[in-house]
Amino acid sequence: MNRSLLVFACSALALLATGDASAGLPTLSGDLEMLSLTDVTEGANEDNDVARVFLEQEHFEYDPNGDPPTVVDFDSPGNYEIVDDLPLVKPTLPAGFYDIYFIHFDPFDDFVGLPSVDGTLNFGKQRIVAVSAVGSTLDSNEAAGLMDPMVMYPTPGDGGRGLEFDSDFVILASDRHSLRVGLQAVAAGYDQLRVFVVPEPSTLILGAMGVVGLIVPIIRRTRRIT
Repeated sequence: MNRSLLVFACSALALLATGDASAGLPTLSGDLEMLSLTDVTEGANEDNDVARVFLEQEHFEYDPNGDPPTVVDFDSPGNYEIVDDLPLVKPTLPAGFYDIYFIHFDPFDDFVGLPSVDGTLNFGKQRIVAVSAVGSTLDSNEAAGLMDPMVMYPTPGDGGRGLEFDSDFVILASDRHSLRVGLQAVAAGYDQLRVFVVPEPSTLILGAMGVVGLIVPIIRRTRRIT
């Protein structure tokens, strides 16, 4: 067998086995804007009209490796509009490879009224596994390394970050491909949440079948020649 083809096939299968198959950035609608940020502390990136979205980590391997697993705020489809909609016991994030997105909405301190944004992230062939939206949960994610080391984050325990579920809402679609967020400024606080996504399993299976389809004819031809 051609050595270069063998190396390519093995590499492709390894990528698929680890879930390293991104479907690209999500499509945004409404009051959301894709913009790389290096500082998500309060006051660093203020805007009354849009929430910023950026990719924190791509194909990030999360493995607690004996440490207590980090928690998230919810991992099931549904409407999360009040605190009682959240699970009583915070779910834990399974080990795996993730693309991690961060959403940041921080209105100007001298705003008039209650600035709000409403928008949807559509991840296409990727599937949303879990969402962190409460300040203490975001802190625990970052303590576990689920963050961008080049970004400045709020000090752990900062009570201003995260969602207030009496004024904010999050809707995770039943197919797990889209997430709608409605964020409203309250007092001097700012809204943040983190979204964990993975490739759709069917995408990985189809990709693996394609690689196998390339390998099998080559093996057969090689056997006939020898």
